[in-house]
Amino acid sequence: LIKKIASYAQRKNGSTTPKRFGPTPSSKILFALRPESLIPWDGAMRKEFKQKYRISTYKQFLIKVIEEIKELKISCHKNGFRFEDVPVMLNKSYATIPKLIDEYHWITITKNCKPPDNETLEIWLKWSS
Repeated sequence: LIKKIASYAQRKNGSTTPKRFGPTPSSKILFALRPESLIPWDGAMRKEFKQKYRISTYKQFLIKVIEEIKELKISCHKNGFRFEDVPVMLNKSYATIPKLIDEYHWITITKNCKPPDNETLEIWLKWSS
């Protein structure tokens, strides 16, 4: 997709120049086509994954996401519930697992909103009981 021309931009001198899909729109198109298996990414995610995991391509990113999904499956099994039930447990029954992972990345990386640590969660649980 990155090599495909999305449109043409008109220059001041009257000539046109091709505008191509970049990595973010390309990944979003792929996600729209295959929401059960692919996940979009954006500039902030690319930067974070490059710094943290030396990931620089969409393919490498997808491999990392597959690892995250495997870890989630193990965690579900250890905690006594089915992996397939995760969307319902999060009150997002309409969402795919890749979409939930995308939302997690978008909130924690793109929007820089880190989840609370265990100690904070325990305090919140005490408040709610």
